[in-house]
Amino acid sequence: MKKILLLIIICLFVGQAWAQIPQGARLVSGSFGANYNWAKQRWAVNHSSAATIASSYSYFGKNNLCKNIGLGIRMANDRFTGNGTGNINMQSNSNLSVNFQFGYTNFLPLLFVNKHLFLALNSYASPEGHFSHSVNSLTNTQNSLESINYSMNFSLGIAPSLAFHFKERWLLSANMGLIRVKYTLDELRDFPIHYINTNINLSPAFWGIGVGYFLSPKS
Repeated sequence: MKKILLLIIICLFVGQAWAQIPQGARLVSGSFGANYNWAKQRWAVNHSSAATIASSYSYFGKNNLCKNIGLGIRMANDRFTGNGTGNINMQSNSNLSVNFQFGYTNFLPLLFVNKHLFLALNSYASPEGHFSHSVNSLTNTQNSLESINYSMNFSLGIAPSLAFHFKERWLLSANMGLIRVKYTLDELRDFPIHYINTNINLSPAFWGIGVGYFLSPKS
């Protein structure tokens, strides 16, 4: 095990020495992620779906380290239908989030796997606005409860991905989740709520694929 770990460390250092992205290279990229979940219990059915699109611009300095700025949009919807009490209860929750990201990404060459493959570690800070619309209704009544909620978030995190360089100017990436600390100011029913959560999330909800194009060649 120690020999394998030593080999990986040596390969990373060798990669840093030889698989360099030229200083001054500029990269524009976009990514997309989506997931759908369906769950059925004895008296209830739940559907949830989400989609994320993002774009970014990166400028490379020394040692495969680049500065990033980016914009992301996430849309999600949850629908719940249950009839455990003889009444059909229907709940719907729609969410829209818009975030701005800035930070640094270090591209670590994985030469022991493939000379074109990189482990990209994106360290970022991200302010985010969140909008939520919820409806809860019972089929045997004329009443329904509707609520609209806004919140502001600020996150610090690390998002790892695998990046594969091909055809001189192109980069294909696969996002693999995130590690983050998020602060939220939630205006719930006119009562402000502040809270902080920390999470490591490797679920498909945070996976995605992306394509990047170098505006100046990667040698």
